[in-house]
Amino acid sequence: MDLQAFYEKHGFARLHEWTLPPREAGYESVSSLAAQLAPEASRYLEATYPRGLYRHQVKAIRAACQGENVCLATGTASGKSALFFAAGIDTMAKRYKARVLAMYPTRALGGAFRIVAASATIAKPEEHVAKLFGRRFCVVGSEDDTSPRHPTHVEFVALPAGGDLLQAVALLLRHIAGQGHRAIAFLDSRQRVEIIGSILQRQDEEEADDDEAVGRRLRELEQVGILPYRSGYEEADRQAIQRGLTSGTLRGVVSTSALELGMDIPNLDVALLVGVPQSQTSLLQRIGRVGRHGPGHVVILHAQTALDDAVLANPSFLWQRPLTEAVLYLDHRRAQYIHAMCLAGIGGEHDLALNRRPGDSDAFQLSQAVEWPHGFAELCLAERSGQIPPEFETMRIEAGDSPHRTYLLRDMERRFTVELQTANELDKLGDLSVSQLMREAYPGAIYRYMGRCYRVTRVYHPSGKIVVRPEKQYHTKPKTMPPRISPQIDRPGTAVYQAGAGFIIASDLLVHEMVTGFFEYRGRTPRRFDYPIHNDPDLRGVQFDMPMFQRRYVTHGVSFFYPDLPDLDALRRLLLEAYAFVVPFDTQDVAVGTARVNGVRNHSLPQDSRLITLYDRVYGSLHLAARILEPGVLPRVAEQMEAFMHARFWDEIDPDLRPIAKAWVASLRETLTPVGGEAEAAAASEGDSRVRVILPGSFGYVELEGRRFLVDAVFFKPSGLHYRGRYPDDTSHQSCEIQLPVHLVAEMPGESRWGFYDIERGEIIEDSASGTN
Repeated sequence: MDLQAFYEKHGFARLHEWTLPPREAGYESVSSLAAQLAPEASRYLEATYPRGLYRHQVKAIRAACQGENVCLATGTASGKSALFFAAGIDTMAKRYKARVLAMYPTRALGGAFRIVAASATIAKPEEHVAKLFGRRFCVVGSEDDTSPRHPTHVEFVALPAGGDLLQAVALLLRHIAGQGHRAIAFLDSRQRVEIIGSILQRQDEEEADDDEAVGRRLRELEQVGILPYRSGYEEADRQAIQRGLTSGTLRGVVSTSALELGMDIPNLDVALLVGVPQSQTSLLQRIGRVGRHGPGHVVILHAQTALDDAVLANPSFLWQRPLTEAVLYLDHRRAQYIHAMCLAGIGGEHDLALNRRPGDSDAFQLSQAVEWPHGFAELCLAERSGQIPPEFETMRIEAGDSPHRTYLLRDMERRFTVELQTANELDKLGDLSVSQLMREAYPGAIYRYMGRCYRVTRVYHPSGKIVVRPEKQYHTKPKTMPPRISPQIDRPGTAVYQAGAGFIIASDLLVHEMVTGFFEYRGRTPRRFDYPIHNDPDLRGVQFDMPMFQRRYVTHGVSFFYPDLPDLDALRRLLLEAYAFVVPFDTQDVAVGTARVNGVRNHSLPQDSRLITLYDRVYGSLHLAARILEPGVLPRVAEQMEAFMHARFWDEIDPDLRPIAKAWVASLRETLTPVGGEAEAAAASEGDSRVRVILPGSFGYVELEGRRFLVDAVFFKPSGLHYRGRYPDDTSHQSCEIQLPVHLVAEMPGESRWGFYDIERGEIIEDSASGTN
């Protein structure tokens, strides 16, 4: 399609363009598999693929039928489903008691001794699947790909000068759909996807009254013809959108990365990418959504990111980045325990697989044919026996009888459900993780779902429920305080390195995020609302009694100290952008902030030091930020920081501070020298009879309740060491005494004073280094 006239009319500018060449298909007859395939599988393939199979499909199916584990690593739209169905039908036809397990988005089929997997855009697939499953695989890769490919025209386009990004995207989408084309647009922000959905609705219809809007969201969106799509939608809504896309009744979709993988949407011919995707894997997956059944057209909008600037300066860079290497976190304790709950719990996946019924003997044993991650088998046995480590008791309580619903496959955080109470029924509007809650559904926020707006009236933390009501097309933005980041430098596992005149510390962190209110836009002028909120006439039904909406979580990060380094937002963003350029990650998973060191025993750092800290926003941490210390990564980040500093951040840095900033970046190229293990020595000196505790009269934090806890006493009883205290913000129960195991109450750096409880002597020993700030 030709968009030049539209570009000229509305101020867009084409910066560069490429054409991805076509490729002819290479077929092979289904009959060539007759010797390996069961007759039932052959009949299915001949009926479904009358022209024959691609040669790479034949190679993969033959290997699977011969009993090999197979990984099909050909490109997008290369017909991987044929392998899945053929292997599944063949297995069940030959072994009538066989079972087939289908997993999405990895879409793997497994029998007793066989695994069939596929991925279009993964680096080193043979290494990845071997590590994931503990078995050897036959890999059919891109060099074997004989699927056809239609030509795809790719444009890199600048937005109108001074224009609004989201309005421009909506305008372009509407034009493409109006020309009879079917389009998919990708953005990396859930809220931006929803806002574009709202813009498209406003352009198509007058705003409905609240009562008329209830229960009409899907029909109204179908009238618009372009739907928003993201994770967290209700199953019925996801299926309705997918049916509309597959059937062709919808003209397009605006999506996060949720539609990058595993879904073949027929007849999409235009893809709109808002910004150059963070990784090459994501770029190829998004481009691969179009051009499957005819010529494709891709428009990449320059969204003012560092990657956009890099492609503008060197267009060939767009195609030169390597595929992202898949990262597995098999030894991550929190992730392991989530899987252990689902597998080994009474009535869990292990029992279902063996058809175990109540009253049957409780025999639990993991297969010896698989090399399980270190520590996982022990966690499964602990879960089965009910003797779980204390660190997981909070997770066990949160999970209840449904750990698979509390913790999703790709998320380690607890989920909150959104509910709309209407006159006659309760309508569910998706779910959110805790981190998404802080950004999208804090008290009073405008929560968006399928392009519609809802006001958050209540958040019930213990039950994990968010209550909303319909609202007009307003927009809110949280009013936040800078996160309080406290490196746990004196704990075991901390690594300290010297880099030139500076230091780099990899450690656990306690992060405290705070929302103190929000700004609401009912036009161009924002209005500010501060917590607490009581009976505000403009916020009907919203009740929140606390001065801030907050969460604290333990994670992992890497902190940077350099003498006299200024605490500048520009330097924090410089580090984050350069790291994202070198090591792609989801922009919501890693953040940067200023940490403060206080009350620690590490003498390498001055007291009250301030550090720039790169950290995981995932509870428990996936050690995404820690990859900056992998061999060869930090020098590449430093090189990119030098380039970005002059190209993007130079004007934001005071001229008097530029020499210090340059010296810090240069120090990151230096060889890292480990600094002595003081944390381990400190931990060893405590002795087995001493337990670190929060001192009476000091505060801790109860994660399960999301509240501060005032410790009145520490005492020992047969079930273990406990605190006696109260919740200071619970004014209605001030006289109630609460007893909690010490492992359920976390320290709050800057507020908690700590010492040691000597179990043998029954006394508390205060530590002189534990003073609060």
